[in-house]
Amino acid sequence: MNIIIQSVLVLLLFIFSGAQKLFSVNQTGRLLQSKSGMPLVLCILAIVGVVVLELLGSGIILYSASTNSKKMFARLSIIGLILFTVLATLFFHMTEPDQILKNLSVIGGLTLLYDRF
Repeated sequence: MNIIIQSVLVLLLFIFSGAQKLFSVNQTGRLLQSKSGMPLVLCILAIVGVVVLELLGSGIILYSASTNSKKMFARLSIIGLILFTVLATLFFHMTEPDQILKNLSVIGGLTLLYDRF
């Protein structure tokens, strides 16, 4: 299968999730605050960082897949998305078995994608 199609299929989740967070930064920040106990300002900054990772990281991976260049940046983006998914699973989804399984599958897809670069 073409690496561009594979990349799009794996990254759709991050693209839509990043866009959703982008349009509800304050609300998502408050949700993070309620789960973590961190100050709201730090939560909003963390959400902005996650949005950048999800959208820019996905863009870098798609660019690299379509041009067959910048593979190191694609790999770093994939590692960032894997780390984010692991942390989100450990800190926010450990009580949701379906979410844990979904995230494990996403991590598996990202590792397979990593091997393509």
